[in-house]
Amino acid sequence: MKILHLNFDLGTKVEKNSHGGIENFIYNLHNALLKRGYDSDVLARYDSKVDRLIVFNGNYTEDPNIETGEDFLGAADFRYCADFLQHVHDNNYDIIHSHARPLSVFSEFVNKPIVTTLHLPVNWFWYKELGDINHHENKFVAVSNSQIEPYSKEGIVVNRVIYNGVPVKENHPFSETHGDYLLYLGRMSKGKGPHIAIDVAKKLDMPLKIAGGYSSTSETTFFNEFIKPRIGDKIEYLGHVGECKEELYMNAKCLLFPSILEESFGLVPVEAGMTGTPTICFSIGATPEIIIDNTTGFLIENVGDVDAMCEAVSKIEKIDRNFCRKNMIDRFSLDSMVSNYIDLYEEILR
Repeated sequence: MKILHLNFDLGTKVEKNSHGGIENFIYNLHNALLKRGYDSDVLARYDSKVDRLIVFNGNYTEDPNIETGEDFLGAADFRYCADFLQHVHDNNYDIIHSHARPLSVFSEFVNKPIVTTLHLPVNWFWYKELGDINHHENKFVAVSNSQIEPYSKEGIVVNRVIYNGVPVKENHPFSETHGDYLLYLGRMSKGKGPHIAIDVAKKLDMPLKIAGGYSSTSETTFFNEFIKPRIGDKIEYLGHVGECKEELYMNAKCLLFPSILEESFGLVPVEAGMTGTPTICFSIGATPEIIIDNTTGFLIENVGDVDAMCEAVSKIEKIDRNFCRKNMIDRFSLDSMVSNYIDLYEEILR
């Protein structure tokens, strides 16, 4: 079986511990398929750090809008689409696995089975148009049950729900004890809520470590206006942390995941939980499918409720960190996710 993974975000590299969630997903799935003996390629940004990377001759990042992430349909994107179509025409792939918004729109020109993982909410660019092209060669995979209803309203048939998975090491980091700091890990954007995490920490007079990057113009503006002025004293900004994030997770009192978005999934609470660290988050989007209230963390019903988050922090010692770890590993391992995708690929090709 020969598979091509496609990422259309030319602003983010596919690499280990990428700051992009979709790029992390592609890296993990692709490498797991290679280890299992499958023939897998990745079509992505030219400087991605991944085996079997397909690189075209054009430097698509010459479009200045690509680097800022503000424009997903510049001239570079159209050139990239054209080269992609030619590449698929010239190579005998069995499955095209799209992790990008526009690909299925071009499905009539590909003449290959396309699996599209719906990584993002339905209101994101071009997803609504996918409802017009449902046919047997297109299979849409949701990453949580919370996506089914909003996509169905747009005429998009979800063929399978496959939860995202996290690699589990043989001796995965874990500690029954922890430090005294709260942790926020994620993008520096208003929707992700790092400013809310700061509000919680300041109200409780507790240390907060903030990890995560910013790249787009809107993220940079948000960081400079609402995060940077509040750094200092007990609020520490670490930037993009890469591989050392497991130690940050493991030693945190808890993870604050204050996203006010209808998240399709949330890898950060899963990663934290696998080290035993519970999560406090708003009950919105897929978070109720990930966090078991009062068991692996706390779900806050009112989105944006800082007082309720503070109260949850005061109860965090009630969470059994051993159970939290086991529950997350049992439900969200990379191995399980990969097996589910292989089952889907094989079903399509029967």
